Amino acid sequence: MSFANWTVDSLTMGINYNSVTTCQLNKNSFSSPFAGNYTILLTVEIIRLNPCGNDTSYVTDTLFVEILPASIGALNFSVSGPAEFCPGDTALIIASPPGNVYEWQSGFIGDTLFVLQPGVYTVTGTYTVINSSGCPDVLTGNGTQTVAFFAQPIVTTNPSSGIICANDSVFLLCSGAPPPDWYGPSGALAIGMSSMYTNVPGNYFCIQNVAPGCDLISNTVGLFQYSSPALLAFPDTVCYNDTTTLSILSAPGSSIQWYLPLTGTSAVQFVTIPGTYFCDVTSCGITSTLAVTANSFPPVTSPAISYLPPNLVSTQAVLYQWLFNGSILTGAIAQTYTPIQAGTYSIQVVDSNGCSSLSDPFLFTLIDEIQDSGFIKFNQILLLPHLR
Repeated sequence: MSFANWTVDSLTMGINYNSVTTCQLNKNSFSSPFAGNYTILLTVEIIRLNPCGNDTSYVTDTLFVEILPASIGALNFSVSGPAEFCPGDTALIIASPPGNVYEWQSGFIGDTLFVLQPGVYTVTGTYTVINSSGCPDVLTGNGTQTVAFFAQPIVTTNPSSGIICANDSVFLLCSGAPPPDWYGPSGALAIGMSSMYTNVPGNYFCIQNVAPGCDLISNTVGLFQYSSPALLAFPDTVCYNDTTTLSILSAPGSSIQWYLPLTGTSAVQFVTIPGTYFCDVTSCGITSTLAVTANSFPPVTSPAISYLPPNLVSTQAVLYQWLFNGSILTGAIAQTYTPIQAGTYSIQVVDSNGCSSLSDPFLFTLIDEIQDSGFIKFNQILLLPHLR
């Protein structure tokens, strides 16, 4: 045979088949989703090639097929495990009954799974049995288990600032259950209490035993004794147009209000203008009006440069630094400097207060001329002020 064109006609509905059209692949398959008895009529057109050409013939046959029962359905099973477990510990999740085949989302095969992290864990269960007809019955299903760490206890204070006002105390509350044990600046304080009062400044926390061998430590809160606020200026005296930092030292949670020309509620301000600055600081119901003075040294007189051959000379100061075309001249730190090339020179000086000032630039020009008649060489120095 060279070609075979198949036609399959199911006399009973429910048969599925794949048609075959080449003799090299002369196997066919039939299937049915339902059990039962089927009659199948097959017709094939056979074409044979030979040296004289080809010929065609037709063959018809009838098949009687019995489809045995098998089933695919839903599998119900249970997944169990702890809802919460201790950080650093493991949680055991179990799928049951054990007769099924279980595959977890991670790829692990088995009915038990140990986990280290919280999350949602999914497992697929499969149950397969060969029935009395020799056909497989396959049941499948999915299950999930959600696990989380035990919640860390949280300590809160009232007032929230943690300030212990005069003749008063602070209320401490630890969230969660069971009632925790309290610890403070002197060690263990109270056992099995969800809340407590204290008037002792320091750091406080609680510990909860949420399961055997699982102790959870809360956050640490600091309590502070009320003290009078202070307003500082650093440095209190600066060079002209430099910045002074104004800082308020007060209890956490204090209310701050600056007086004009400053505004806002920040504990830090930056000023460049000398003067006295004021603010109100309120804590524990007490309002304190604070003041601080920021000073500045007198402005440094801008240095002047003169030419006394062969040197450039600055007016007197404590420290000097010469510059050429805006760049520092290394080692040129004296009151005088001998120029060796034409260009713009300036000098930066520092006074006894450590404040500096930069001179106006000067253009220095050196002209060499050769007298042909007498072979006499002389230099002419020109000093021109830089116009701004």
